[in-house]
Amino acid sequence: MDRDKADPSFHFGADISSLDFWEDARRVDEFQGPSVLIGKDYRVFPGSSMNLSSEFLHGRGPFVDVFRWEASELLLGEPAGLAESTQWLTDILTLNLRQIRLCLATLAEERGKPNLARSLFSMPERMYGGREAPVAHSLFPLIPQTGLSSGALRGIRDAALAYEQVMLGKRPAGRLYRDDEMVRLFFYERRARAARWAQQFLKAEEEALGDQFDLRGLANRDVQRIMAAEMAGLASVWLGDNPHGNAAAMCSSALRSAHWLWLEDDDRSMALLRVALEQCARLKVWTSKPERAQRLEESATTTPKDWMNAAGWRRLASLNRALGEFAHSHARIRREGAREILVKMQPNGESPEAIHTARGHALDGVTALIMAESSNSLSEISIVMQREFERISSDFFPDPGGIQADLEDLLSRAMSLKGAPLGEYSFRGPALDAENA
Repeated sequence: MDRDKADPSFHFGADISSLDFWEDARRVDEFQGPSVLIGKDYRVFPGSSMNLSSEFLHGRGPFVDVFRWEASELLLGEPAGLAESTQWLTDILTLNLRQIRLCLATLAEERGKPNLARSLFSMPERMYGGREAPVAHSLFPLIPQTGLSSGALRGIRDAALAYEQVMLGKRPAGRLYRDDEMVRLFFYERRARAARWAQQFLKAEEEALGDQFDLRGLANRDVQRIMAAEMAGLASVWLGDNPHGNAAAMCSSALRSAHWLWLEDDDRSMALLRVALEQCARLKVWTSKPERAQRLEESATTTPKDWMNAAGWRRLASLNRALGEFAHSHARIRREGAREILVKMQPNGESPEAIHTARGHALDGVTALIMAESSNSLSEISIVMQREFERISSDFFPDPGGIQADLEDLLSRAMSLKGAPLGEYSFRGPALDAENA
C-alpha cells in the first residue's frame, strides 16, 4: 500500500518522529500478495513473508512455539514449526541477497565490468546446504571465556584460512569442497571476522582505560543478562502457552540475541532490544491490567507505543523512539539522532566517552526492566519463586533502593529527552544530493 497516496496529509516533516512505522501494523493472516520465482520452480511470497516477520517480532503468529522453544524448551525436542520457520527465514534472506546481487551487477555494468556483472549470477540462488550443523564453539558469544577462547578461535581461523585459499583458486584440502562444506566455510569465515573485530575493540578499550581495564566487568554483565533471559524463560513456562507467557518468552529470546550482537559491536543489537522492550511492556500489562492487555491483543492497530503507554512507561518514549530507528531500514530513518538520544540518556551523557557506552547502557536498562517484570509476573503464581527472583535481582543491584531505584533513575533520564530531535535522515540518494547541490 502506498502510504503517500492513501493519506495526502502524510509528509516527511519534522513531526515524523511521532509516527509509528508501517512495519508495526498488523495484516490479516491470509495476506499473501504476488509471488517471486526463485530458481526454476520455487515461489516466494514477499507480502506473506513480511506479514510473518511482523507477527514474529511482535511475539505473535504461527511460529510462537519456535521462540518459546528457544527461550525455555530446548530439552524437549524441536517444535513442529521449526523447519517451516527456517524455510521462511531462508526465503527472506534469498530475496534480500537477490536485490544485493542485482545492485552489485548494475554497479559493475556502470563501471565497465560486464564480465564481473555476469559472474555474479553464475551460482544458483538455491543450493544444498547439507545436514551437518556448525560446530558448537563457532556459535558461542564473543567473550574471552567462550567464543574468544584460544580453542574456539583456532577452529574457526583454520576454516577461515581454508575459505580464503579457495577464493584464490587453491585446494587447501587437496580436492574441491562439496556445496555443504562450502556453506560451513562461509559461515566460519564470517564468525572469524566477527571475532577479529571483537578482539580489536577489546584491545582499543584496554588502551583507552589503561589500569582501569577489567574484563570482570564484561563477565558480570554477561552473567546478569543471561540470568535475566533465563528468568524470563522460566516465567514463560509458569505463565503458560498464552500471550502472557509468550511475552516473557520473547523477552528472553530477544534479550539474549541483543546481548550477543552487542558483544560483536553490532547496531542490530538495538533492533532486537526494541523487541525486548516492547515485549517487556506487554508482559507488564498482562500482569497488572489483563483486561486491557486482552483488548490490545485483539486490536489490529496495536503498536509497541500502545504497550508502552499501557504499561505506564510513557517516560520511556524517547528510548522506544531511538530503538525504533535502529529496528527499521528505509529512507526515513535517523540513526545519528537516535544514537545521540542513547548517548544523552546515560548519567555521563555529556562525557566524550559516552558515545562508546551508549548501546551497553540501553541494554543494561532493558535487562533491569526484564528482571523486574519477570519477578512481578509471578505474583499470582508463586510468592516463593517471586521472592527468589527478587533475591537474584538484588545481587546485581546491591545499592539502597535496589533495582527499582535504578529503574526510576532510567525513567527520569529518558523523560528529560522527551521530544529530543532526531536530526537529518541517515540515507541520502543521488536525487537528494543533486537537489541540494
